[in-house]
Amino acid sequence: MRRFFRITGYVLGALLAVNVAFVGMISFPGWAFAHVAGTERLRIHSPDPLPPETAVFAARIMADLDASALPPPDKTTHIYITGSGWRETLFFAAAPKAGGLVYAIGPGNVVFLSGADIAANRLINGGVVIHPPRTLAYFITHEIVHLSQLARYGLVDYLRLPQAIREGIADYLALGPADGALRDAIVDTMGEGPHFDLMEAHGAYPKHRVFVSDLIADGDVVALMDQTLGKRLPAR
Repeated sequence: MRRFFRITGYVLGALLAVNVAFVGMISFPGWAFAHVAGTERLRIHSPDPLPPETAVFAARIMADLDASALPPPDKTTHIYITGSGWRETLFFAAAPKAGGLVYAIGPGNVVFLSGADIAANRLINGGVVIHPPRTLAYFITHEIVHLSQLARYGLVDYLRLPQAIREGIADYLALGPADGALRDAIVDTMGEGPHFDLMEAHGAYPKHRVFVSDLIADGDVVALMDQTLGKRLPAR
């Protein structure tokens, strides 16, 4: 029996060590990325050299977010472009097929992207170039909105936000309110379940964006989140 408990202790200790190591790696992944460019507020990291227009691209994204109803976090945001290979396997372990990913744990203000062509404003996922409206800027904006939600509410309330609100607001701020074409497309696919064609043409969460667009008054996404969580927090 003592041997059983000893072995169990070793296994649990090893699992804890692996989890702690993983949190450390996703919170501070700079060791795996040799190149960095951008602005003081938005740093873009890559294992490969970045194009000269990276700083202008980063500044434009942050300017758009500053003008939005949910400004980005005060501290520097770091975007890590994994590319294919072991970096993608490691840093996208929680969502292997995702194009962009934010971990809601750890102290880092970090976004992971599967691949990017900054000059063309395109995300690359699994070797496939993703086309508009899901541009590279769209993916970065969507993920930074999640960082803003985390910064405003903390982990517990962030997870309490229904997916339709959390993801709908991220797409609403990245693409704008739902338009008639999106509403018509959703009606056409009503009852058919998930529809990849909708995502290709209207963003990652088209139905959620319609839901949020119908609930938001005057673009006040913060009021919607506060109301959903049953609280009113001071503006940041």
